[in-house]
Amino acid sequence: MFLQEPLSDVVGDGDELLKELHRFYDLSDVREEAYESVGDVGNVLTNPDVPILRGGIRRTLFGLNSLLIKHPLNFLDGKLKPMDLSEHWVGDARLADFTGVLLHYKLLNGLYAAVRREVESRNYPNRWRKYDRYLMVLEEAPNLAVKAETARELESTNDLVGTRLMVLTEGYMSFVQGEDRRMGNPPERHADRLSNAFFRAAAEVREQSRRVTEIRQQLRDETQVTRRLEKHREQLEGVLASKTWRVLDGLNRTIKRARARK
Repeated sequence: MFLQEPLSDVVGDGDELLKELHRFYDLSDVREEAYESVGDVGNVLTNPDVPILRGGIRRTLFGLNSLLIKHPLNFLDGKLKPMDLSEHWVGDARLADFTGVLLHYKLLNGLYAAVRREVESRNYPNRWRKYDRYLMVLEEAPNLAVKAETARELESTNDLVGTRLMVLTEGYMSFVQGEDRRMGNPPERHADRLSNAFFRAAAEVREQSRRVTEIRQQLRDETQVTRRLEKHREQLEGVLASKTWRVLDGLNRTIKRARARK
């Protein structure tokens, strides 16, 4: 979450209302990876549509491939491993089939001072020289513009339903509706019809996303092939040039010997 105004090197008075001021988010630079890409940590994925998300606004500003998935709500049964791999992860867990959202307020005006302290003290694990990247960008921009045209104002977490940040299932929606009925709160009118329409749209979005991923991979593969062909062409040109030089050199030597005999 971030401000509408540029991020400043001036530290606030500490009484800022975070949620009221930092109302904007930006998903344009969020990247997806298959959940299984982390490796086998013993987790059971009950919904294959739950991805690993990386990047986001910190990729846009600082070039960081930040991890945007976390497993903060755990039932400790003696088998589950909390904070496995990192503070974002768990091991040997059976995962829910839906996801929620944690609002992250990291891009505050106090970030400048915090980054300088961390770079000087090195108390925090500076993975991939993260804080050095922060500092380099922040020192070049005393007033860092964060909000771009792709930013959106968050009025409710319902705004995120259907995006990659919030994955829901029909089972979960049915559970919510059942809880409403149990508590005496009748579901909204046409809720079933709207729910079905939403999941049809979500399925179409997933299919389009899959196709886009395939096209990107195809383009990457074609680019790699093109680069290999270009490298091979350069090698052939080098070999040809070398052979041509040897042939010409041999001809010159032959001509010189013939002239010497005359």
